[in-house]
Amino acid sequence: MIFRSKVLHIGNQAFSFFEEDKLIIMYGTSADQHLREYSVVIEMEELHGSLQDGMTLCFEDQKFTIVNVGHKVNETLKELSHVTLRFGEEAELLPGSIQLKEIPKTLPKVGSTILVM
Repeated sequence: MIFRSKVLHIGNQAFSFFEEDKLIIMYGTSADQHLREYSVVIEMEELHGSLQDGMTLCFEDQKFTIVNVGHKVNETLKELSHVTLRFGEEAELLPGSIQLKEIPKTLPKVGSTILVM
């Protein structure tokens, strides 16, 4: 396992970006109140090594293939516990984003564990 986190809070607007753009913004507990409103707030439990293309991200008994890892992802995960998850069709990959092949049927909930293997 490379990455393990637990969902602590889901902002009121956190899934508004998912409906239109199929993305979820995740931030660690240091996120300010404004960021929390639009984010899934996580507590980083483990980070060993670097996330890479071809790995698998999991939550809510679902698996997602990592297609592309933005060049700042590993840095922002380490420093801020921040990453943006983009699902489905490839779009412009931002430096702090991970592109995932599949689209989730169920979104993360408070208490969910998010893993990368």
